[in-house]
Formats: sequence, structure tokens, C-alpha cells
Amino acid sequence: MNVNDRKSPLVWFAEIELDDEPYQFSIICVWRHGAELVYAQDSGCSCPSPFEDTQVEDLTTLTPGEWKNVKRIVKESRAPMDVKQSFINEVEEAMNV
Repeated sequence: MNVNDRKSPLVWFAEIELDDEPYQFSIICVWRHGAELVYAQDSGCSCPSPFEDTQVEDLTTLTPGEWKNVKRIVKESRAPMDVKQSFINEVEEAMNV
């Protein structure tokens, strides 16, 4: 099942646009899947929708080890500092980190 399907068991939680480039996207999105947080990263031109080809089974559980990698990517991104910090705070609060 596609993550954008209304019948999906996912509940959107948070996302961050990593680069502010016209006509393209680079996004990390976090969803709730039952008691877990799961995530995916997607990028491309503006023609397809983000996560258009992403299936629920393609998502990665956001474990503390995975979060360390995601957090590094977010910190190294070109997103504004306040946006980065807000995303990090929101996810860490949900993870009880």
C-alpha cells in the first residue's frame, strides 16, 4: 500500500525539506505506524509527488541508531537552522530521547 493512500495505516507526524531548490524536492518524512515512528527520504523533480512510489513496507523504523543517521542528514542539510531544530526537537520528544 502506498504511503499516500487514505487507507494507509500511517499517520503523518513530521517532515523537513532538506534543500530549498526550485522545481525539486528533498524531503524526510516521519509517520506514526501504530506505536512506532517510521520514516523515508525522497527527492526528485517537481513532476512526481513526494513519496509517490513509496510503499508502507518500504519505510524504516526510526530506532535510536537510525535517528542518529537521520539527525546527521538534517543537521548537514541546507534547511534553515530553526526548521532543523524544530524537526529534531519534535522527533526526539516523540522518541523520548
